[in-house]
Amino acid sequence: MPALPILPDDVRQLLGIAGITVDFGDDRINVKAYADNPHYYQGQGNVDTITGGLGVDYIEGGKGADNILADLGGSNNTLGYFNSELAVAVTLNALGGFDLLGAGAPLAAMHRAIRSWVVSKTSSVRIPMIR
Repeated sequence: MPALPILPDDVRQLLGIAGITVDFGDDRINVKAYADNPHYYQGQGNVDTITGGLGVDYIEGGKGADNILADLGGSNNTLGYFNSELAVAVTLNALGGFDLLGAGAPLAAMHRAIRSWVVSKTSSVRIPMIR
């Protein structure tokens, strides 16, 4: 596997994490790796890896990824929208708002897609609107 690029410092600060590598590649592979992470998931079929650590959990998925809605523990909760034409990653922060990182769509479109999918999966999740 080729070396994964490192996220820019401003993105790492936005997510509140350190030691992350990420590949926003095509639908064949999406991989994340955290330093000292206690959580790991590998999807079926395509390779989709979820890791969390350093107080924040993170999920990234794109076209061809598995459908997952997960709370991986830690001080923050994480919601992920998968199997989408959009590449989307979402962290629900400790204050109940969204910290988002994504590619291929404006923030509003990502939010609509995530909100729609989460609402379709559960009636108990309340997602604050992005200000």
